[in-house]
Amino acid sequence: MNRIIKTVTDEYKSTLDTFVKRNIEILGENLVGIYLHGSATLGCFNPNISDLDLIIVINSNISDQIMKLARRIKMQENKYDHPLFFEKYSQMERSKNGLAGAGEWETLKRILPKFQNKHVLDLGCGYGWHCIYAMEKGASSVIGVDLSQKMLEVAKQKTKFKEVEYICQSIEDVEFPIDSFDIIISSLVFHYISDYKALIKKIYQMLKPGGELVFTLEHPIYTAHGSQDWYYNEAGEKAHFPLDHYFYEGKRETTFLGEKVLKQHRTLTTYLNTLILAGFTIQQVVEPVPSDNMLHDPEMKNELRRPMMLIVSAIK
Repeated sequence: MNRIIKTVTDEYKSTLDTFVKRNIEILGENLVGIYLHGSATLGCFNPNISDLDLIIVINSNISDQIMKLARRIKMQENKYDHPLFFEKYSQMERSKNGLAGAGEWETLKRILPKFQNKHVLDLGCGYGWHCIYAMEKGASSVIGVDLSQKMLEVAKQKTKFKEVEYICQSIEDVEFPIDSFDIIISSLVFHYISDYKALIKKIYQMLKPGGELVFTLEHPIYTAHGSQDWYYNEAGEKAHFPLDHYFYEGKRETTFLGEKVLKQHRTLTTYLNTLILAGFTIQQVVEPVPSDNMLHDPEMKNELRRPMMLIVSAIK
């Protein structure tokens, strides 16, 4: 363990140390070893030297449940809790200005169900903007779940409603009784989730009959190629946005706020059919565009050249 930690800068030793201890606690004697490997997915531990990865070696005869836990451990180490990345995120318009700073908000607001007297779950609640909005619209209670402690610290500072509870946890691991919620919402999280089918199944169970799910995610056209950046002409102007490997679902490594981030690409068919097969009835599928008052910004005008986000609402 000491050899591994010495390869990481002092600022991030405690994070990696926690990671190693967590592996030991969960896997016990099934853990054979943890090794550094050269690839770009350990940026979450040290954004300053991101070309690192960990290999977790486990005994082949352990149960499927332990295998799933092992695969999830590294994925759950949250980049948003690292000072440099969190500071960059906090300077985004949607961080500073709340829902009004989100280009998709005006469209999403029209799709959201009525919150009056409803019990609400927000998966990946971040700063808590949607939790606060639900309470302002008359919700009976709201639970916000997010893996980032730093995000939840800000959310708790901003939230004045005692009926809001925040839980620091991976949304894949949430466990609530069947038929617990009237509404489940999620904003820009599902494209990070490795097992979308299992999550949708769990959401269906947690919703009451007639309950509604509304979520936003990055559009499959936006995630397909992986670079999530434009092609530029010789003058440095945005020529076109690449679309490639659309039907090859799986991991995509991209850059967000100058840091390496791992996302999951799925086709539109997968996103929608998974809902249908779980028992949902799809109500709306919308590709939002920035509101008129945002289009004075040339960068926002470029958002009309290709879809970046998708909004889906479904009912149980």
